[in-house]
Amino acid sequence: PEFGNLLNLTSLNLRNNQLNGKIPVEIGALTSLENLNLSNNQLGDSIPSVLATLSNLQRLDLHNNMLVGSIPAELGNLDSLQNLNLSHNFLAGLIPLEIGNISGLQFLRLPENSLIDMPDFQNTPMTSTIKEITVQSNQLTFEDLEPNINIAQQLFTYSPQDSVGIEIDTTISAGVNFEMSVFVGGDSNYYNWMKDSVDIPGADGATFLILSADTSDSGTYTCRVTNSIATELAIYRRPIHVNISGSVGIADDDPILPYNFKLEQNFPNPFNPVTTIRFSIPQKCSVSLKVFNILGEHVATIYDDHLPAGEYEFSWNASGMGSGIYWYRLQAGKYTETRKMVVMR
Repeated sequence: PEFGNLLNLTSLNLRNNQLNGKIPVEIGALTSLENLNLSNNQLGDSIPSVLATLSNLQRLDLHNNMLVGSIPAELGNLDSLQNLNLSHNFLAGLIPLEIGNISGLQFLRLPENSLIDMPDFQNTPMTSTIKEITVQSNQLTFEDLEPNINIAQQLFTYSPQDSVGIEIDTTISAGVNFEMSVFVGGDSNYYNWMKDSVDIPGADGATFLILSADTSDSGTYTCRVTNSIATELAIYRRPIHVNISGSVGIADDDPILPYNFKLEQNFPNPFNPVTTIRFSIPQKCSVSLKVFNILGEHVATIYDDHLPAGEYEFSWNASGMGSGIYWYRLQAGKYTETRKMVVMR
């Protein structure tokens, strides 16, 4: 922490060591600093937002550490920053839109994290100078990539991304209908369902339905999603392993429980002030449905308890919340899914 007393220091380079612990907040006092390189260490905890006070900083390199939490939106105040490298950490949540306010930024490197949202950087000051953006190996989908596909002047690397959904191993009775689904945001998507790695003719929607299942339907299913704008990426649904038991179907009036986890898009969206959220769970499990703001802060708990298998519908009243983007996250057993919603006053 005493390094914070070196007020005339312009470069602090401690890369390629075995440093651990937190990044000292006292470094925020080094207002003459132009280069801060702490890469290739074992630094943990979150990125201190006080680094945003380093008004002369041109390069911030924290790649290949063990940093967690979200990227501080305050980093968007670093007007002199040219190179921001936060790759190969455990950062989660959103890429802050405020990063786009850095008018001189040339290199934005964020791969190998767990980031779930990239804002539309079009029409931000960054677009006039940005040369390279790398965001591969996160949890981004096509809705994040489509608006940004042409903003980097030299290189935009976004493939691969993590698979979506949860891997399922299920046994269903012969004769029943079984629906599988995949959710990948984007306006220009193409869907291709596969069974045992072989394309299923005509299975080109976000859902795939097995009608009156029989033993020939047993197998492993997945879906490959591509996009006509972000053409370098294919996103896969995690496998669904289907086993068919018996030879006699159930009667039409018997209840049919869902066979996969599914979180629906809220409706209406945008909304003011009430919206409805629907989801399905195929087995009894602990269920948590929570709401987060754009900074990743928890702002509401809609449900937190156990539920039996079934389809559910909950309402959320956003009275008292400001206009803007919010995220709702369903955790059901080992399944986790997050979706975006907009409060509009």
